Amino acid sequence: MESLQSGRGHWALPEVVIDKYSDDLLMGVLDAIDPYFSAIPYVRKKHQTHRFRALLRLRELLDEKKDVLISRIIEVLPSEASRMHYLKAQSEVLKIFEEELADVMDEIDELMHILNENELKNSIRTDIRRQMGLLNSMRESILEIASDPEMPDEEFERYMTLDQGIALLIKLYEKMLEDWKNPELSIYILMLSLRILAILNGKLEHLPLLRKDIVEMVPELERKASPEEIEELIKLVGKGWPTSSTPTS
Repeated sequence: MESLQSGRGHWALPEVVIDKYSDDLLMGVLDAIDPYFSAIPYVRKKHQTHRFRALLRLRELLDEKKDVLISRIIEVLPSEASRMHYLKAQSEVLKIFEEELADVMDEIDELMHILNENELKNSIRTDIRRQMGLLNSMRESILEIASDPEMPDEEFERYMTLDQGIALLIKLYEKMLEDWKNPELSIYILMLSLRILAILNGKLEHLPLLRKDIVEMVPELERKASPEEIEELIKLVGKGWPTSSTPTS
């Protein structure tokens, strides 16, 4: 089995799986940047295919531009885990998509004029459920690799950190189902998706930053959590990683 090492060619997941999950994460990134991306099915439902040609080619365009997009996005990922750094990165990522997918972004601006709020809400909820399913599938793939009894402890910890990041992303999506207009959740979903995307594509220097992201974001989930959910979150961040209910010195 290949090791989880820096460089795409040494990632233990098969190349086709990396490509699939990279595509899925990129779509999640777009949804987090602008919720109207989740409403693409309504373009066909409302017989507006002639008006939104670029938008309907989004998957194809993403495939064409994927390497450039991922490379540029990774360059602007924050080196610190804080809301201020996340907001700056969010702005820079949006600019990248506006430059690389200009026609698509223009059509997204038009799309808001043909959808009502209920249609947007339904499309977001449908897309969130789809993303959660894809992320659960990604976790299964990673945990299957990490179950290798011959894997060194250090490498195992890397996979566990990545799994924790994906698990937290799923929980953020769960919260988004309840509170789909919450801008904080969108920012966290965007940053976590981008961080995981970078690691998936072999940028292992983002693993320590992912750990910091997890510690930064868990308190947001904890604020309205039940005692059972809080216990789950503490398990997620691991022993010694404080949540807002854990005393710190």
